[in-house]
Amino acid sequence: MRYSGDWLFWIEMAKQGMVVEVYEKLNNFRLHNVSTTKKGQKTGDGVREDIYIVNRIEHSLVNIGRQRKTVRHGSFYKEIKRLKVPTEIKEELTLHLVASLKANSSDYYVERFNKSFSWLMPWLITRDKDRL
Repeated sequence: MRYSGDWLFWIEMAKQGMVVEVYEKLNNFRLHNVSTTKKGQKTGDGVREDIYIVNRIEHSLVNIGRQRKTVRHGSFYKEIKRLKVPTEIKEELTLHLVASLKANSSDYYVERFNKSFSWLMPWLITRDKDRL
């Protein structure tokens, strides 16, 4: 894991015991053109690793609701769509998303609907509010 390995670390730590979630930002990061994160964005490999990790989370945690999964999968569609990579890489990532998470394109529209109307209907699940 080159781009998302810290997720695996924190998932394994959370499995060990009690977890407290803090909702305030405690640090900031600068991204420069030669950073690992930027390289992952330029090649799409960061998204590929994120899909792998979410797949592991979904298979190890039984109580994740279908609506949460749908919104999370939709956010991957949005992220892939907005990547500044060649179309072939976007198509490959989309196929990987479908194969790994059993996602479909309607997930994208559910995520966009929830994001757009969450101010009017605060019970809608969104990636930011529900920490997906």
